[in-house]
Amino acid sequence: MWTDMPKISEVFAYLACPWAGGFCYSIAPIRHPRLQPYEGVLRWHSMKLYGIKNCDTVKRARAWLEQHGLAYEFHDFRQDGLDETMIRRWQATVSIDTLLNRRGTTWRNLDTSLRDNLAAEDIPALLVSHPTLVKRPVLERDDDVMVGFSDKGYSSFFAI
Repeated sequence: MWTDMPKISEVFAYLACPWAGGFCYSIAPIRHPRLQPYEGVLRWHSMKLYGIKNCDTVKRARAWLEQHGLAYEFHDFRQDGLDETMIRRWQATVSIDTLLNRRGTTWRNLDTSLRDNLAAEDIPALLVSHPTLVKRPVLERDDDVMVGFSDKGYSSFFAI
């Protein structure tokens, strides 16, 4: 009689989940806010969005993530700071020129001689001292990094 009963692991999916004290059981794990299907296997995604909370582009990116039910941690450059290790980590995936926002007022207000003589190896230190020079938002998911926001770009990034 009891031998015909399915194991609990066959009925429920066992997921690592910090919100449930480390573990949770879910009938529909695909709908779990921090898990995404990956080649038929559920995979944990650590996601962090970097930017400035008052930036319109960052606001649109945050709204898009929330609309699609994707959980993320937000890091505000002005409040939480920025260090060279973050920039070097992003630089491993995207070019430093992609990270540098040359269209904003901070760039235009920099001394002309500094802008004209800026070497690639000096850019990370400049971004640390002037966080608003970082093109926003920067989205970090596992080892992937995406800079900037567009509906089409995020849909492609998340394969939605």
